[in-house]
Amino acid sequence: MRTMHPTLLIGPADWTPDRLPAEEYSRRLAQLWADHPRAGGAIVHGDPREHGALAYLTHFTPKLEPALALLSKSGEARLLVGGGATMIGAARPLTFIKDLAPLRDPGAAVAEWTRGLPVGAEIVLINGDAMTSSTFDAVQTALRGRSVIDGDGQLAARMRVKSAHELALIRAACAMLSEGVAALREAFRRGNGVSDCILQAEHALLEKGAQDVRSLFSLDGGRTLQPFEELVARRVDPLAAYLAVRHDGYWVDTFCSLQSRPDRLTDHAQAVLDAVIADVHPGVDPATLPRRSEALRGSFGPHPVTGVCTARSVGLSLDDEPASGRRPSAVGEVHALHVGLTDASHGTFASAIVAVTAHGSELLWSSRSHHA
Repeated sequence: MRTMHPTLLIGPADWTPDRLPAEEYSRRLAQLWADHPRAGGAIVHGDPREHGALAYLTHFTPKLEPALALLSKSGEARLLVGGGATMIGAARPLTFIKDLAPLRDPGAAVAEWTRGLPVGAEIVLINGDAMTSSTFDAVQTALRGRSVIDGDGQLAARMRVKSAHELALIRAACAMLSEGVAALREAFRRGNGVSDCILQAEHALLEKGAQDVRSLFSLDGGRTLQPFEELVARRVDPLAAYLAVRHDGYWVDTFCSLQSRPDRLTDHAQAVLDAVIADVHPGVDPATLPRRSEALRGSFGPHPVTGVCTARSVGLSLDDEPASGRRPSAVGEVHALHVGLTDASHGTFASAIVAVTAHGSELLWSSRSHHA
């Protein structure tokens, strides 16, 4: 979920081969060429806001300015990094690609690169919609006379199915998320104010090595969520919050609701979520998951933030596409499930992260185990 936060990315993003070995990226590139057999190369754009595809294929996360990967099917990859020649040294630890150069003139760089590709070969363009208009126009001019195909859809389908290495990183991110929610719960139990509760959770996540942390909280009984604009010392009960953590590029998130007294609404939200989780298995149409929750919400209203239920694909972006409305779930996909309900007095949430397995599903994280 997109939240209001500073755009500067500051967390560690070095490539660590023991977590994601070079063979993992060789496999991903082989899949790219298998999906586009007539292609001779691919252009992949990324910037601090939209870099999931670039990170998936190169591990590079641009922190300040855009970057452009020029991938050749039969040659070495080249990565053009924004910020000038002085940024090349800082960029090298972030990727396995050896050939790095400044992104000064994208049109000239692309034109030079295409001269080394086979005549008549197609060129795959990925994340072109996120380019600035000037960069897009320069790239299109450089590709004039070439057959250019959109690779976003097929790459997104590949990215949804996680490898064993990716699942290990997501499990580690879920463990971090547990630490953050536990710190949030403990601060709430001690009677701390809103800001202190959220800051304790963020601190716990950063202490565990999180690359990035995002948070929202409610001051009106869980009806709405907001970012930090000023410190809030007062205690709120119930306290609804949103936490997201990134580990080695992979995001996991949760909506959670804490209260000092038993709450029928929260119990019902968790029961709805449990029913949705039970429906996750290979071949299930993810669009049926929110519909299942709608049938179970009873007299309670849908939450304005999540609806009764959202099902999103977990991956390299907090804006990964909704899991609904595309195709049946495949083994290796990971879904973030968020249930939200309201009544006349307040709103509440329940969340889970679920991996699709050959035998059904594996629960990677649940708000049930963090009920205050």
